[in-house]
Amino acid sequence: MAEAQSLPGVPTYKDRSTGLMAFGIVQVLMGFGMAGMALLMTVMALLPPAPNAGMEPRAMAPAVLMYLLLAVAGVWLGIGSCLARRWARALTLMLAWMGLLVGLVALAALAALAGHFREMLPRQPEMPAGAMVVMQVVMFATVLVIYILVPGIFVLFYQSKHVWATCQARDPKIRWTDKAPLPVIALSLCLAFGAAYMPTMAAYNFTIPLFGKMIQGMPGAAVCLAMSLINAILAYQLYKLRPAAWWATLIFFGLGSLSSLVTFSRIHMVDLYKAMNMPEKQLEMMRPMLPLMERMIPWGTAASMGAALVYLLWIRRYFTGKNAD
Repeated sequence: MAEAQSLPGVPTYKDRSTGLMAFGIVQVLMGFGMAGMALLMTVMALLPPAPNAGMEPRAMAPAVLMYLLLAVAGVWLGIGSCLARRWARALTLMLAWMGLLVGLVALAALAALAGHFREMLPRQPEMPAGAMVVMQVVMFATVLVIYILVPGIFVLFYQSKHVWATCQARDPKIRWTDKAPLPVIALSLCLAFGAAYMPTMAAYNFTIPLFGKMIQGMPGAAVCLAMSLINAILAYQLYKLRPAAWWATLIFFGLGSLSSLVTFSRIHMVDLYKAMNMPEKQLEMMRPMLPLMERMIPWGTAASMGAALVYLLWIRRYFTGKNAD
């Protein structure tokens, strides 16, 4: 066990450099795994389509971008952790919390949909009851391990005061993650990710459902650009702790939720997917679950808006104008 140490300006702590190195290596390996997934999907997209294939290569572009971003984040944060950088500890802790929260939501959703699994499956010969049970157990176990256990372990380690003190001691320089509260930085990064991800809607003909209408093509591209800019501006202004940015974010989230409720009260999911030029084979595979998805959208939207409101109210104390840069 590491011995307790004390440095000027840093309280007595147990050095966690070895742990930071070990967790950093794990993150780098996870990043390589994400890069491998991106490469695999790219190769699949470039190969000639298989007979009766349901997925078009263009539809893989957003997923490939997601895996590439995760790969870069894993390697970058892993190296930073090995070097005991303050920003690496802060960002890893934020991502771990996000993963854990996503896992809890996914687990709750699986529990709520447990009685509807059969109707969500594509039409096929009757599945034995035992096979259905095995499928559900595998799904629950996967979520528990990937989205609960793994991020939970990362949260426990990186939230430790000894890890924090180790990074403070080995990296005394003030970093950009020290200039705003971590909960605010987390929201800023989510908005920044939204800004970067909007252009991938090109893979779906820039189809944007907006207040009961479907906007496509060049008008859809203009809406995507506008939403990307709004996300980017809000992300930056929130990081700067501007009070107006908090109010603007609240209004932005509220309008988004209202748009979703209005849209899916008038437009069926099948029509939306057709507008996105989804292949007929893939649409047929998804058709059994679309009615259930439509019934769940109002509840999901209300829950998302409620969670966003609670989070915004929680971080409201940071936007007093005194800390704004």
